[in-house]
Amino acid sequence: MDAILIFLLAASVAVNVWLIRRGASPKIQSLHSTLIQSIRNVKELTTLRQYFQSVVIFKDSKELFGVSLPGTERKFILKYGGVITCGNDLEDIRIAECRETDSVRMIVPRSKLLDIYADMTSVQVYDQKAGFFTSIELSDQNRELANNLEEVRREALHNGILRHADENTQMFLRSLAASLGMKAEVLFYDRDADAATPILAGRTAPALGQESEGGSGD
Repeated sequence: MDAILIFLLAASVAVNVWLIRRGASPKIQSLHSTLIQSIRNVKELTTLRQYFQSVVIFKDSKELFGVSLPGTERKFILKYGGVITCGNDLEDIRIAECRETDSVRMIVPRSKLLDIYADMTSVQVYDQKAGFFTSIELSDQNRELANNLEEVRREALHNGILRHADENTQMFLRSLAASLGMKAEVLFYDRDADAATPILAGRTAPALGQESEGGSGD
């Protein structure tokens, strides 16, 4: 998880709890509302940061009638490291409370891929050769690196990186609620597919219109 964001969120919870106990803020009337306010202080939560290594193999030549022309071959091997980050938009989180059981239900947008980038200081080029009539430009390497980043992105999504990010989000929000002495049920919904049907592990929950953002009228 992103240490800075988690620290800010935890600090916000601690300050709001202190205000409740001191009676300094009449607008905050329960730990539930404290939880809601603290979460929304962080607009975007990064819950997964994954490092990767990748290799780009490039080779081409000019052709005439399907035959490579002598002296036009180009090739290089490029190795680099990069980072993928995933997380959630917390502005759209919905929270409903059940005071009888001292628990909350959090409905969170499913994790998304926030960023993917190459560490340019890690880039190494091997076996670079150009023909007599051709050359290799920096733009060629940048283009192939960008294409490879897209392949890495698709492969990460195919391998379930967002599922792992959801698991981290669930664990973090449950721990945050536990720090206030509450139990939390964390559900997810896919805004791109059907924003009205939160889901988690094949289960469905009430439509978002049936959930209140601030609980039962603190």
